[in-house]
Amino acid sequence: MPDTTIIVSGLALVASALSAAIAGWFALRGKREDAIGSNHGTYTGGVTLNQPGIPSTGRPSVSLNGSSGYVNIPHHASLSITGDLTVEAWVYRSSAAGFRGVIAKRVGGNPCEFGLNFNQATPVTQWYFHDGTNFRICSFAGLPAQDAWTHVVGTRHGGVCALYFNGVQVATANLSAFTPAATTRPVTIGTDDGLGFMAGRPDEVAIYAHALSATRVLAHYDAGI
Repeated sequence: MPDTTIIVSGLALVASALSAAIAGWFALRGKREDAIGSNHGTYTGGVTLNQPGIPSTGRPSVSLNGSSGYVNIPHHASLSITGDLTVEAWVYRSSAAGFRGVIAKRVGGNPCEFGLNFNQATPVTQWYFHDGTNFRICSFAGLPAQDAWTHVVGTRHGGVCALYFNGVQVATANLSAFTPAATTRPVTIGTDDGLGFMAGRPDEVAIYAHALSATRVLAHYDAGI
């Protein structure tokens, strides 16, 4: 079942998130640690630490250079989620050109478990999966604002997938029942299959083994976490 909890306090929201089916929380506060577990990552390529994060936290994040910088998080069973799923991130997009990966469990080609990317030439935002044979894609004909923070969330509940920007659902797709192909590939923040690299700053990246409700997504955005 998707989450339907209504949270009115930022602190309560954090506590609730920690007690929920959260698989990884990568705050990127100049560090690479998983804040709730042991799925720690490694900074690779052009990464600058201690850059301004989302204003609501007053804590730092990292900046990715758009050509080689990303965070590599080794495969772990807790991050291999083929059922209901949520991926959440604050994104500061600083480049208007090219294909940019935000987060994926795909490096090394297909199949993949999930991915979120921006194709800035089209423009389109894609929240996608691969079932071992075909891609399943929920897409939005638009992008987060450039040079501004945007709260981006993708959810999957059964075959129904949705995309949210700043607490508002911008796309949904009924992809019918399917099971993403389980892989042992790493999770990468800031690239999609090692091809398109994100130029800008990710912050407060989280992966949940359930689908956040629209109410909960909006509460996270309103709380600025």
